[in-house]
Amino acid sequence: MIKSECVVIVDGYSSGKFLRLLFEGNGIECVHVQSRINIPKLYLKDHENHVKKNYLENIIYVSDEQVVRELKKYNVRFIMPGSESGVGLADTLTATILPQFKNTTDYFRRSKYLVNEMLAAEMPEHKKFLRSVSLDEILNWKQSNRIEKCVLKPVDSAASDNVHICTSKEDIEHGFESIKNALNFTNEPNKEVLCEEFLVGEEYVVNTVSYEGEHVVTDIWTSKKKYVNGHPLYDRQDIVHPQSDIYKKLEEYVYRCLNVLGTKFGASHFEIMYTKKGPMIIEVGARLAGGMDPSAITKAIGINQVTALASVYLYGKEYIRFLQQFLKNGKFGHYTKLLLISRHSGQAIRSPSLEIFKGLPTFHSMHYDVPVNQKLSITIDRQTCPGCIFLVSPDRASIEWDYDTIRAVEDKVIGETLVAV
Repeated sequence: MIKSECVVIVDGYSSGKFLRLLFEGNGIECVHVQSRINIPKLYLKDHENHVKKNYLENIIYVSDEQVVRELKKYNVRFIMPGSESGVGLADTLTATILPQFKNTTDYFRRSKYLVNEMLAAEMPEHKKFLRSVSLDEILNWKQSNRIEKCVLKPVDSAASDNVHICTSKEDIEHGFESIKNALNFTNEPNKEVLCEEFLVGEEYVVNTVSYEGEHVVTDIWTSKKKYVNGHPLYDRQDIVHPQSDIYKKLEEYVYRCLNVLGTKFGASHFEIMYTKKGPMIIEVGARLAGGMDPSAITKAIGINQVTALASVYLYGKEYIRFLQQFLKNGKFGHYTKLLLISRHSGQAIRSPSLEIFKGLPTFHSMHYDVPVNQKLSITIDRQTCPGCIFLVSPDRASIEWDYDTIRAVEDKVIGETLVAV
């Protein structure tokens, strides 16, 4: 019997939901593996809209052996995570079914601590950090290292989940208890707390794809945050010109990191602070960047990470070399992702009036993630962000004008949809 050829996507949510369409467009069907019964809240809408009816099959994880057994009826060409929650299982399945696509050091790819450990061993400029289950140990570490400000976060998580910027003993006590008493982004208990020195500088996002140990940066964004009620919230992200000096410096740094981490295949998503000492990693994920509209990025620079990932698996290293040349010689526009911020809480009783946003000259698309009858919280992290708007234009000044317009009216637009509960 001839087996059906397929690509396996583990947790095809967030930006990973676009992978199926790209592979199907090239004549290869997709099987979905759901890594856990309890899907992270942020992914429920994508599971409902993009997974249930659109794949050859949705295999729900019970054990590694069970998933491998169920996949034996297919001729599996590639396996990849669609989102953060699928990274560990995708690595395990790849090592068993397609070992030729295995990365050198898969074990690090969900642990922020192990990433830090590997980078610090090879890159002396790396930040200071500590993993601990002891509040006293963290307090003593901060004092002995003379660190004025530190960051507490879960060892395994994503989407700005339970991140605490701490200066005082009270800040650390609050952050530590908050993390230890909570489930992380993927609904797993936090067993340890990661403490890192707070990095000061310009923040960037760098996205890459790799194939057989060759890498290409697909896009770089500046990341701007603002503090609202003591929480550091993403405000906006702006595309960096691929021919700029900062792009080249970050590209060089990221290639060093990928090699140290043993990354040979797949997508990577870096958050980097460019400090006085140079670039330093805040975090790195072994997956696609989340929350993107690939069509908006393509309109601005001619390529996006999702298309690049599918293409390197389909066409190999030659596609990486094509991308490298394209990014050196292309003509590029401007792109801004604006993340909406809710200063209200309540229950949505109607959909927002979005015409004022959609009528702006640079408007490309938007996501608004609060359906009628759902409760909306005040925004304190990525999971409580009500949506985002993508602006694209050849003219930077036009984007700035539209950005200011949105910020001036978003409070009213969101507030009008809610009733107090």
